[in-house]
Amino acid sequence: MTSKRLIGKVLRITVGILLLLVGIAGLVLPVLQGLLTILLGLVVLSYDVPFVHRRLERLKARFPRQAKLLHKAEAGLAARWKKFAAFFSRKRRAASSPTPCPPVKGVKKEPAG
Repeated sequence: MTSKRLIGKVLRITVGILLLLVGIAGLVLPVLQGLLTILLGLVVLSYDVPFVHRRLERLKARFPRQAKLLHKAEAGLAARWKKFAAFFSRKRRAASSPTPCPPVKGVKKEPAG
């Protein structure tokens, strides 16, 4: 496993655990949506933890209507994760070249020297 993949896996597991903890706190606190946050945490963890993936598949089989909503959430999460990964990838940094600033109207350039 390359270091990039390992970092991604560790990051996903960390985010998943944090979402689970926030979701558990949300069950008690009136401000947070506990069940929704727990479900998001399980979805994030299901990519890297086989036990969670199997349990999530059982829930999908038991509640097919909610599974459709979960599938949409997973697709949106995957798209956001790809954008997040692309933002921090080296390729994006290397491909982006600094562009010159557009000239400001009414300001003349002074000659160098």
